[in-house]
Amino acid sequence: MNDYCAEEFDDAQLHHFLPSESLKPFIEGYIYFSFPANKLCNQYLYPLTNGNLEIYLCLGESCISIKRQHQEIYFKHFLFGIFDFFDQPLIKPLTKDAHYSSILIQLKFSASKYLFDIPLSKLQKQFIELENLWGSKGKDLKKILQYKIEIQETIQYLNCFFEVFFQSTKVNENYKRLDYILDFCKQKKGVLTVDELANHTKLSYRTIHRLFTDEIGVCPKNYLKIIRFNKVCNFINCSNKVNWSELIYACGYYDQAHFIHDFKSIMKFTPNDFLKHTSGKFYLLHPYFFES
Repeated sequence: MNDYCAEEFDDAQLHHFLPSESLKPFIEGYIYFSFPANKLCNQYLYPLTNGNLEIYLCLGESCISIKRQHQEIYFKHFLFGIFDFFDQPLIKPLTKDAHYSSILIQLKFSASKYLFDIPLSKLQKQFIELENLWGSKGKDLKKILQYKIEIQETIQYLNCFFEVFFQSTKVNENYKRLDYILDFCKQKKGVLTVDELANHTKLSYRTIHRLFTDEIGVCPKNYLKIIRFNKVCNFINCSNKVNWSELIYACGYYDQAHFIHDFKSIMKFTPNDFLKHTSGKFYLLHPYFFES
């Protein structure tokens, strides 16, 4: 891992914005992300999955280079489906502006039905240019995002843009149920078993498993693992000195061996080796590590 690259995001600015009231059943929030172009180290990184369906909007002359299976594709505005830990594409932020800047939109599951009319399970491991999904609407959005306007104005525009999709929309009960289940998983930060999730929701284990695999494309055990590992990353990032025993207990691991095995299988380093390379500063929009 390149230590210089790990410092790439030290000067990053993150600002969180809530959607308008009518969009809250569909959009969790907007995250504006910006950092100086001279900090870009021209190296690919793995952004580990956080279990969300997300839209990336690159502002101005910024874009994302995505490398997957030896192909390199450049995207400005795209939908990023749910990936598992072991099939993440490599990404690299690029810009001709003084700052790389983008907006990440975290969507509720139910939003996919009305924004894309594609089952969420079909979006797994996919990244799709928004113009290919929205046609002229996507082109209009692209034009607006090229202009250098205040971020608050951009968020207001996005609220108006998305409200058109959801006018007079009543959320399907099946989608509402799955949103509730996913929200509960996030509330518990993945620290629960599938049996506990079934008991809480008063659904059978088989029904829970079918909901996840059929609707999301990820089995419930793997989804909980994704959410729990994000808690691990956040715990490490917020600690001046990591207390491993406290982390293992707080994040619901059976023991130290279980935690180290999970961490190394995902991050390719032991926890201690990883901290030596990064000082724990690796949680931004996603946990990540740089291409070796």
